[in-house]
Amino acid sequence: MTDAAPRTEAPPPLRVLLVYEEFGRYGTPMLARTLVGALADYVDVTVVAPGKETAEWIAADRPSAATIVTPPVAGWRSLGALRAYRRIIKQVRPHVVHLCFPTPRTGTRYVALIARSVRGVRCVGAQNSYDAPARPWSRVSTWAAVAALDAHVAVGDNVARIIEDGYRLRPGSIRAIPCAVSPRPVVEPKSFGPGPIVGAVTRLSPEKGVDVAVRALATMPETTFVVVGGGGDLADLEQLARELGRGDRTIFFGYQTEPQDYFAGMDVIVQASRREAMGLTVLEAMAAGLPVVATAVGSTGEAVDHGVTGLLVPPEDVGALADALARLVGDGELRARMGSAARARYEAHFTAARYARAYEALYDELAPAAARRRRAPVTT
Repeated sequence: MTDAAPRTEAPPPLRVLLVYEEFGRYGTPMLARTLVGALADYVDVTVVAPGKETAEWIAADRPSAATIVTPPVAGWRSLGALRAYRRIIKQVRPHVVHLCFPTPRTGTRYVALIARSVRGVRCVGAQNSYDAPARPWSRVSTWAAVAALDAHVAVGDNVARIIEDGYRLRPGSIRAIPCAVSPRPVVEPKSFGPGPIVGAVTRLSPEKGVDVAVRALATMPETTFVVVGGGGDLADLEQLARELGRGDRTIFFGYQTEPQDYFAGMDVIVQASRREAMGLTVLEAMAAGLPVVATAVGSTGEAVDHGVTGLLVPPEDVGALADALARLVGDGELRARMGSAARARYEAHFTAARYARAYEALYDELAPAAARRRRAPVTT
């Protein structure tokens, strides 16, 4: 009689508690949604957010993900919210708590300290900006939170170094995992009017530099500028466009729930940010096969290959931005070549799958015992 073949049982999952401490759908929550949807089946994800709609939206691409709604942490005095987080962590018993830091000012930094107080939990802080806290107490609490992390992650190498300098952290203490996006299905191109179409998909706030783009395009009267996004600067930007004689060739569509749909019908994407870690719009444009003109801020230069997939210019430089836009608007062959190269670069470096595999490797590094249990088949 021969021995029975070994029987392999399903390995236990790696439990991840993903925490997003704000509201909204674009930027950091979009990045969180991309990650949650692309993680491998062996990762058991629970999403925690202060609003039911936000939590469910982040988890929408992963039917197996659980969601928990908890009060936001406004500061160290939010004792009830912090106790709720400790209860959640002890209830879920995650191997890893993944904290989404949109900025260092959010209450997420206090959750890092709470997670550290629960035995056996490892904590990842993913920082998607490089704003250093200004107030003394914010600096102290942020440094304490960073010290509590088992891994501190930034969206690019340059942003990691900026954060280390701004926070006075040990050089090399922050690792980089580049952002990612999931391309949307191609939709019917929208009609935005005559002439080449330059598009911007962005929040309308001062750091995004849309006013710089409007001024740059004032030198290109035959070019239509399409702006998708809402924000407090809308009225001022509309007034600026009228003052520069571009009122009829600048179209503001306001906030859209699916802004990526507007890429179909655009020829060039502009990101004129004064500050930006790595804009998802740049990656979405690359995924859509569009060339990008962007400012060389944060880690944008790690996404845009200057002269190959798009063009980089200094921030606040209206003349340089106008020259770069004119170069692409006036050369359809160059746009096509750069757009094709942009799509290839996206596929090689910024897909959701690559993003998820990088975080899975980090989770396995932080929770090696759980990783070993998954890899070791159970035989009988």
